[in-house]
Amino acid sequence: MAFCTHVVTAMGRAKEADQAFAFGTFLRRRGLDLDTFFCNNWLQAASASGGRWEAPLGVLLEMMHVGPPPDVASFGLAVSACAKATQWRRALALCEMLPSAGLRPNVVICGAAVAACEQQWERAVHLLQAMQGAEVVPNVVCFSAAISACQKGKAWPSGLALLAEMRQELLAPDLIAYSSGISSLASCTQWQRALHLLREMEAAGLRPNAHCYNAAADALAKPQTWAKALQLLEAMAHSSCPPGREAFTSALRALRTRWQVSLALWAEMRRSCEADVVAAGALLASVASLVATAPLEKLLQVLQEMTSEILRPDAVSLAACLDACERRAHARSGRELMRRLEGEGG
Repeated sequence: MAFCTHVVTAMGRAKEADQAFAFGTFLRRRGLDLDTFFCNNWLQAASASGGRWEAPLGVLLEMMHVGPPPDVASFGLAVSACAKATQWRRALALCEMLPSAGLRPNVVICGAAVAACEQQWERAVHLLQAMQGAEVVPNVVCFSAAISACQKGKAWPSGLALLAEMRQELLAPDLIAYSSGISSLASCTQWQRALHLLREMEAAGLRPNAHCYNAAADALAKPQTWAKALQLLEAMAHSSCPPGREAFTSALRALRTRWQVSLALWAEMRRSCEADVVAAGALLASVASLVATAPLEKLLQVLQEMTSEILRPDAVSLAACLDACERRAHARSGRELMRRLEGEGG
């Protein structure tokens, strides 16, 4: 049995989930006396490829009905497989089956169940609270999974409350907890709180990653916070995570009414990273505001620069520029814009 365990474990490491499941099934049909240690390795190997839950769940149910008896690790592996496939109902059903198997949930199982509810933030928070009633102390992973669920559900007050609870429990929030909290605040335009979390994260000795910075930049993508957006880009430039396309695009959206600064930032972006149509659209929205104060040639220059590359302005961006011409009594400029673009093949 030790050799068979070695084989199925190797299959799991090679991400050969189907072969591992077939191998265990073959041994079962040959009548071999499988033990719990082998079945746990079989279960883990069968879920080696992300998103697979049917095979691990089948192995566990077979252990319960035929043997060998599953242990807490068996349930933990099956619940984790369901969590990775966002099968939250099945994950919770497995947790409810623990008493019938004479087992009690541990922090690994509870954490996986919370993670399975990433699209059901209220259930995730409820599970976290229920852990204490089951005499299971939540760890950082459990809290982070619940905060991530709050972020996906745009429930930023609950996410912040969980961060505060972590501190009360003397648990230091990790990168996932902070990242989820900042993203949640960004989606709800709570930019002051997002920046506060970013500073708190740095003070705790954690280095923000690109996701954290990009989420904060997204929270600042408003005309009234354009100065803060530029300050964040400057901070990123001096960190271990320099600004990329997402951060630059958010800053360009913030600079919607400041076309001169937008043009300078666009030039910097093209030196630092590869621009895309989304960034180009943000720039055009800003440049459209110059029709009333600057020559038409400046607008044409920007558009022609884009059409000379793969960043061809889309219909929405062009419509915004033409609308700016019309609204500012520059109908003639609008016609000239169309004529020049047609001449360029735009």
